[in-house]
Amino acid sequence: MSEAELLGLSLLVATIVGLIVWSMLKHFKTDKNRNRFLANAGFTACEEEKKALAEKISLLENNSEYTYSVRAPMKLGPGDVTVYFYTKDRRRRDDLYVVCEFLFTVNRKTTLPFQAYLKPSSVKEGMATKLLRSAATAGWDTQSDDLVKLELPVELQKSNILGLMGPGDSHFYDLFDSDAISLLGQAGDLGITTIRCRGDLCSIEESLAAHKWDYEKVWPFIRQLVQQGL
Repeated sequence: MSEAELLGLSLLVATIVGLIVWSMLKHFKTDKNRNRFLANAGFTACEEEKKALAEKISLLENNSEYTYSVRAPMKLGPGDVTVYFYTKDRRRRDDLYVVCEFLFTVNRKTTLPFQAYLKPSSVKEGMATKLLRSAATAGWDTQSDDLVKLELPVELQKSNILGLMGPGDSHFYDLFDSDAISLLGQAGDLGITTIRCRGDLCSIEESLAAHKWDYEKVWPFIRQLVQQGL
């Protein structure tokens, strides 16, 4: 290898290392700011509840392909309602998917389970959105064992709701009324891409790759969900 080639390779390696370090520092700062916000909101560590939380997540997601564990759990409570926040690890053999997640209970108008996939209003309709709508409910193995794709009503096929999974014998309006539809739209505009509910237990998750939530807006929305119901 010539001196010029060696210099070029060294610069490439330095650039890659620099990008990795920059990304790590950015995520560290984001996590630190988020945890400071949650602490100021009243969340406290609850390491002793890791196992119980993993069991609740397994029940909620009902997916026989995966196992679940949590890291750095925090909770807001006691009170009328308890809300948890944690990092969730979803594993299947060598596959690992990591997200941040809120878990809470909500007074719902039905106990039927669902998974809703959302987008913000800023993502306009077009070919990319059509692909997202198709992919969201394409039967991925990360979806619940007992849920199937439900068709959206015509009036909502260009809404913030990309797709919906629910029981096979149910329809969209068996799960949601107009107030709930409005809340789903708000969730999409806040960058929330997935909402799951089973019974009165619900979760919303944030991909670690995205880190786009504004917690000063997301947290009041979760409080609204808890207070208003879904």
